[in-house]
Amino acid sequence: MYFKIVNFEEFSRFGDQNPQIETLGRLCLQRIAARREKHAALFKLMSAQERYAYLEQEYPEMLQRIALSQLSSFLGVARETLSRIRSRRQP
Repeated sequence: MYFKIVNFEEFSRFGDQNPQIETLGRLCLQRIAARREKHAALFKLMSAQERYAYLEQEYPEMLQRIALSQLSSFLGVARETLSRIRSRRQP
């Protein structure tokens, strides 16, 4: 299978020529915007413990694959804080 990465100008040209491609691009942008909004709300409304619990519930595989330093950065807490949160949650 062959994939080609296109820049914005090429994609716009394709969209001008084919309405289905333009629709696909719009739908992709809407999904990206929705995910970014959800992520922003996650940080505004939840504590660090709640954010970790959310990730544990929604993306358990991510917690197994990502280094603690990267995960702590994503959650917006120090690595030590993340370690304390994790130790409290384990049975």
